Amino acid sequence: MNSSDQHTIDEYLLNRLDGEELKAFEQLLAQDESLMNEVIERRQLLSAMEMVGDLQMKERVKRIHLTEIGRIEKPPVTTNPRKWIFAFVLLLIASLAIWWVMRPKAQTPPQLYAQYYQPYDLNFGTRNMDANQALAEAGGLYKSGKYAEALALFEQALTANPADSKARLALGICQLELGQYDQALAQFNALMDANDPLFGEQAIWYAAMTKLQQEDIVGCKALLEGILSNQEGQYQEKAKELSNKLQE
Repeated sequence: MNSSDQHTIDEYLLNRLDGEELKAFEQLLAQDESLMNEVIERRQLLSAMEMVGDLQMKERVKRIHLTEIGRIEKPPVTTNPRKWIFAFVLLLIASLAIWWVMRPKAQTPPQLYAQYYQPYDLNFGTRNMDANQALAEAGGLYKSGKYAEALALFEQALTANPADSKARLALGICQLELGQYDQALAQFNALMDANDPLFGEQAIWYAAMTKLQQEDIVGCKALLEGILSNQEGQYQEKAKELSNKLQE
């Protein structure tokens, strides 16, 4: 965050924004989650600093009062335990404020999804039979990211051959890409229920990705546990990393 952004946040927290400037900032705040987090952290830091300032002011007022009534003529020569306690409190508050600002920030489900998700690399070949030609065309559209067009062809292929697990996995990923989360889960669950030997683990992983996109943390973690139970799976490392991050 640059100094201009920090200044605007401080002006907002100190109630110095008004009119169109205030309206524009609040609209941006409602749309930008990272900005909202910055505002929350800045407010907490300012509160900690204000607490330190209050303690310093109270100590200063007390010393002035004691001086005026003649209870102290000059600064004491002997060590004052209360002085060290006060210094310790200041250090503790400052340390907590620094830790709060510098602490590792937990990633949100959309951020984790963007980090861990990518469509599975599927190849459907270019054979001459009509059915395989249709699948080859669907595979080409899939690889090009044209998921809506590929989806229709994969649905046709599955109508003709419901046992085609590769086409079912591809269809589920197309639906996930298009935001059709319930339909995608239906495809992945079908592969999991059949304990498919070729794409069973991929189905679990992409079902977990679907749950993550839906911000269903409990459902996502349960699916990741299924991957972690298989010590030889290809998604072991990713599943372990993601599961740990979901617990932060």
